[in-house]
Amino acid sequence: MNLFVQELKTQKTFKITHEGENDISRYKWGNDDYLFYLKDHNKDENFHLFQVDRNGRLSVDLTPYTKIRVDWWDEDKTGFNKLYFVMNKRNPEFQDLYQYNLLDKKIEPVFYNSGQFQIVNIKKDIFGVLRVIIISNGLNQSFLYRDQEGDSFKTIFETGFKDKIYPLCFDQDNKALYVSSNISRDHLAIVKMDPSSGKELETIYQEPNYDVTEFYYSPLRKKPIYAAFTDWKNHIIILDSNVVKGWKKVTDSFPNLETRVLDMDSTETHFILRIYSDRNLGYYYLFNRLSRSLLKLAELSPWIPSKAMCEMKPVQFRSRDGLLLNGYLTLPKGRSKKPYPTIIDIHSLSISRNAWTFDREAQFFANRGYAVLQINFRGSGGYGKKFYEAGFKQWGNKIQNDITDGTLWAIQNGIADSNRVCLYGYGFGGYCSLMGAIREPRLYSCVVCYSGISNVFDYIKDVPPLLKISSNRLYETIGDPEKELNLIREISPVFHVNEFKVPVFIAQGGKDNRVSINETDYFVRELRKNGVKVNYFVRPNEGSIFTNDENKLDYYSNVETFLGQNMKRH
Repeated sequence: MNLFVQELKTQKTFKITHEGENDISRYKWGNDDYLFYLKDHNKDENFHLFQVDRNGRLSVDLTPYTKIRVDWWDEDKTGFNKLYFVMNKRNPEFQDLYQYNLLDKKIEPVFYNSGQFQIVNIKKDIFGVLRVIIISNGLNQSFLYRDQEGDSFKTIFETGFKDKIYPLCFDQDNKALYVSSNISRDHLAIVKMDPSSGKELETIYQEPNYDVTEFYYSPLRKKPIYAAFTDWKNHIIILDSNVVKGWKKVTDSFPNLETRVLDMDSTETHFILRIYSDRNLGYYYLFNRLSRSLLKLAELSPWIPSKAMCEMKPVQFRSRDGLLLNGYLTLPKGRSKKPYPTIIDIHSLSISRNAWTFDREAQFFANRGYAVLQINFRGSGGYGKKFYEAGFKQWGNKIQNDITDGTLWAIQNGIADSNRVCLYGYGFGGYCSLMGAIREPRLYSCVVCYSGISNVFDYIKDVPPLLKISSNRLYETIGDPEKELNLIREISPVFHVNEFKVPVFIAQGGKDNRVSINETDYFVRELRKNGVKVNYFVRPNEGSIFTNDENKLDYYSNVETFLGQNMKRH
């Protein structure tokens, strides 16, 4: 991926970066003249911070050090020409907080890490002064605060990792802080708090059944503008009555489409919107708040015909222990004959979730005649603290039961052909695909595992240097490999190779830093020793996610062939 800048007056577009194999992973404007982006080298996932001017000149690596990683930087638009980011220059196992001054081009450390925590969030005030830092040792997080620049940071309160607090912005008086928090409640809500004491002052917006995940406060208007939450679709709740007419103009212009606010200028006149649906990857539009006009900036993948894409519908069912589970069902277009060969597509992190959007893989499979079921099993994000905790130490157990129950629901409702169901997933989803073949050998025809975990012992214990500080959280959420040896062994596919009865497709990148290729090589050898048919797709120069276009095309072509061979009618 490369960066382009478009002039609004002329609509001319200029390419300002020229990357080849090394994709840009994140980017942002620093001020009106410079952009910043993160890029690794040769898929090593050690991201450096780069700066480039808006004309494509003066591209420079701001962090030209060996074996370092820049993980994130602040997203504020304070206009004070300072950029904060974290980097593990001093020690590979932890990161310090640095400040880059866009005017004098100097990088200075502003907060040193003792080596006992991770810096997980910061917040500047309305004058660009760093006032809040949140640190975590994995199991607990601390809220650090100072009244003004030059003061020392003090710990105001501590919480366990199950409690979340995300600082959003200071109010117009520069004293109170808006945060997203689930402290003393089940779901994330937008609240106003006193950062000097940690006391909540006011609840701005909350939902009874879902986390509130977005919020915007206008420093110009000095008031909250909107909040957002997701049930089966994203919902933007307007909190400022003066914005209602302008927002209605946007939504009325794009009926049945989803609208997300991506960015805005410092005067809050121009807003960049992304408009999309389950069948359309979408468009970028520029909305002028004063004239209420919309200017189309770009269309994403215009070669994909929306009318040929398949509808993504919400579904609900109850697990065997009575937990209400949500998900999405995508059926092949123009094929009314049921039941369908079905892909159970499992999301990639145990704490992430599926959402209503243009899902490339769901469309890929549906286009080839497969129904696609995606389940937000227990532990998935967005449904509150209790639902999250319900997934603790349930890898391969109740989480797997939820996936099985979803499969049975699809069969019992005449959607899925009981003889043609395949588990598919990346990362944690790949792990669940393997465990499904072990737990339910007669239910599935085959499984596809992309960068999936086969040995949970190694996954917990052999973490990359930067994750060592927080690895104790894995002991709490997955299991303790020392004290719960039998549990970890029971949920590790590598110890159950003799229980596999169906063909397996495994994809692996040689530079994956979380699932070692040596571990996967061993697992594949053991499966083959036990007579399991294994298609092993390896790309040595890829990381955990394939980024090279040729490799991605080759991967999906091989998966399509594998499914065609193993999902035939019996």
